Amino acid sequence: MKPTLAIVAITVAPFFLVTASLAQSGAPTTISGGLFGATRSQGSQRDWFVVGAAVSEAIDSSIPPEFRDFVPVSDTPLAGGTTTMLLGTADYTRTRRHLQIAATGFGAYRYGGALNRFDTMSQSAGFGATIALPAKASIRIDQGVAYSPSYLYQLYPASALALGEAIPVAPDYQVVQTDSLNYRSNATFSMIVRRGTRITASTTYDSTHFRGAAPEQPQFGVYSFSGGVAENISRNVQFSVDYSYHQSGYRLGVAAEHNVAIGAEYSRHVSRSRRATFRGHITPTVVVAEPVLNPVSEVEVSVSHLQGDVGVDYEFRPGWRASGTWQRQVDYIAVVPSGPLLANSGRASVSGLITRQLDLTVWAGYAKGETVVTQLSRIDSRAGNARIRYALSRSVALYAEYVQFNYYYVNGFGDLRPFLPGVFHERGLRIGAMFWKPVF
Repeated sequence: MKPTLAIVAITVAPFFLVTASLAQSGAPTTISGGLFGATRSQGSQRDWFVVGAAVSEAIDSSIPPEFRDFVPVSDTPLAGGTTTMLLGTADYTRTRRHLQIAATGFGAYRYGGALNRFDTMSQSAGFGATIALPAKASIRIDQGVAYSPSYLYQLYPASALALGEAIPVAPDYQVVQTDSLNYRSNATFSMIVRRGTRITASTTYDSTHFRGAAPEQPQFGVYSFSGGVAENISRNVQFSVDYSYHQSGYRLGVAAEHNVAIGAEYSRHVSRSRRATFRGHITPTVVVAEPVLNPVSEVEVSVSHLQGDVGVDYEFRPGWRASGTWQRQVDYIAVVPSGPLLANSGRASVSGLITRQLDLTVWAGYAKGETVVTQLSRIDSRAGNARIRYALSRSVALYAEYVQFNYYYVNGFGDLRPFLPGVFHERGLRIGAMFWKPVF
């Protein structure tokens, strides 16, 4: 299983170098102001190019005997034992008056002493550009590609990707090594029509291809369109209304989703340097599925339900931030070929500086969902991460990290062999060093 040359070109270069954030490990990076360079912002620099790496010894729990028949150990990155993990990233930004360009690359590799084998776990690359147009308008274009990402990690709530940010691959949360490529393309037009009022329109295409796929392995694509308006009611309150359409193509058929999201956000300063933000949406939804996605009926099925989300981001003391998100939404997961999932999921995190040299990040998430139309397939997942990092200098830091991931998956389509094992439990410890270096 070899990644494409395009991804290799981006991620091999920083392989022995240093990264701005190494966020692909799964932990959110919201810490700022510490000694280590990865906690520092770009500031007013017009050109910014940073490379980085992390090297660690990884100790993972062995798969319990009762689960080994369900997990293809030879293809599982976290099959237990001790391995050496190498992570590499690169982050480039170029800012001009009417144009901003950004690109990122990430690669995760491991060496298993027991098998005496060096593997590529995941790779990802992203490119984006924002172009300023007349009449207070702009257009943004993003393109990303990822090799063997952790698809189930996509169930957990996550922030929107920054310009040019690579698709998260979260190698610590891989279940099965897949010879797959995930492509994502997006174009967004926005315009300020009057003071405090912005309209947006965007289109996205997300597709996954399993190379050399067996019949049970899904080929997958989702086309999306959205448009909306956001109005600043006051300095602290914003109100928004958005319509979105998603059409998903699975090996078993096609489903279409229509959403109308009504939302509000309240943000205010709690001190001169700290803010608290609260947000929420209510989203009536209709999903229409072909008969093949609904084996209990031979007619097209329409299902109505209510989606939504609530979130908070609170800087509760200087250098410390807590955030939490709960959401109920339709998710499109490439390795669940039985159709879109209606999932309830949540994520909470705390991060901050204990001292200028020492920082801590802790997060936990859960996700529970079932197929929208028939409720025949279900998944229940939990994940967690805790990392403490000590900066030796602006460019070098030592760290220790604990990761945990488990899920249960029930495939209700008797004639469809499941692509994922039915159960997976994993705990692991990472001890190593991070390196960070601005090229310019």
